[in-house]
Amino acid sequence: MLNEIDRLTIYALAGFISFGVLVMRTSASEQASLMPAWGVIAAMIGLWLEVHQYDTSKH
Repeated sequence: MLNEIDRLTIYALAGFISFGVLVMRTSASEQASLMPAWGVIAAMIGLWLEVHQYDTSKH
């Protein structure tokens, strides 16, 4: 079972990789794909949920 810091690390790495792919695809000859954009959005949502899901005063 992954703890909170492991999940935060995975979301951050997924967002970083997706953002890198999104930035590196600047060539007009390549077919545009929305998958990197969805990856960044999913990582942002995952990070937000992970940070706001737990109340630190209860731990």
